[in-house]
Amino acid sequence: MGEIETLAARRGAVTHVALAVRHGSTMVYLRWQGPPTMHPAAALRRGRAALTHTLDLLTAAAG
Repeated sequence: MGEIETLAARRGAVTHVALAVRHGSTMVYLRWQGPPTMHPAAALRRGRAALTHTLDLLTAAAG
């Protein structure tokens, strides 16, 4: 799939989550916020699963 960078942190009343994926010359950066009750590790797992699923769909549609 390429390189994946992740970051999740709880700051004040918000959990910040970011995922970056690079595959060849293509880079995708996703960033979102959640409630403070969202655990950062759980948010990363959900985000990574959603990203992987989306990339799989794009690959299938292109091929």
